[in-house]
Amino acid sequence: RNPTELTPTIHTITHTLARPRKSSFHLTLKYTGVHTSLKSMKGDRHKHSFAETLQVSEAENLFFSVSSEDSTIRCWDEYDQSENYQFRAKGTSEITVMLCMWEINRIVTGHDSGMVCLWNADTGNKVMSKELNCTVSSFVEAKNLHSRILIGGDYNGHIAIWNLTLHMLNPTNLVTETVFQGFHDRDDPGVLCLAFHFESNMVFSGGNDRTIRYW
Repeated sequence: RNPTELTPTIHTITHTLARPRKSSFHLTLKYTGVHTSLKSMKGDRHKHSFAETLQVSEAENLFFSVSSEDSTIRCWDEYDQSENYQFRAKGTSEITVMLCMWEINRIVTGHDSGMVCLWNADTGNKVMSKELNCTVSSFVEAKNLHSRILIGGDYNGHIAIWNLTLHMLNPTNLVTETVFQGFHDRDDPGVLCLAFHFESNMVFSGGNDRTIRYW
């Protein structure tokens, strides 16, 4: 609950806290410099580089990517480096962040308008949520032995929680548990990244105010 002051702007805290897959860890390290250079060229506008939209499935040797220009989600073969299939987020604004949840075969995308879309990774069917009203910045999946939830944040500092357990029982519906204002500075409340620590059952958020908050 007490903020930890950091000098640089926080872009990700998932590698240490969320203990991601080995392949995803190395991939993100490879592209860290790309994100930094793209951000510096585009100025202060919040933009996600191509590297941040890559999600790797180690078990199936696949990875997904998003093109923010045409909002196309593509599935690639990791070894052949060929595209297997794609589907488009028609009728939505630009995709700003993506998270793949391999255990439940779902992809979630956050959009510039604040819309959140939860996709079936095989069929491309989706359900949408409009609980956030600003550009979506980050997602994290949190789970324990009894439940599974999705947590999302935006650049206005709002955090929304959706019930994935109920979604798997009824895939046509995405139930919102709660939406609340995050714990960052009132004058600079933007949430830039989220992480979940399984052992302590705690959620961490990195903010534009250069602090990490946890609850």
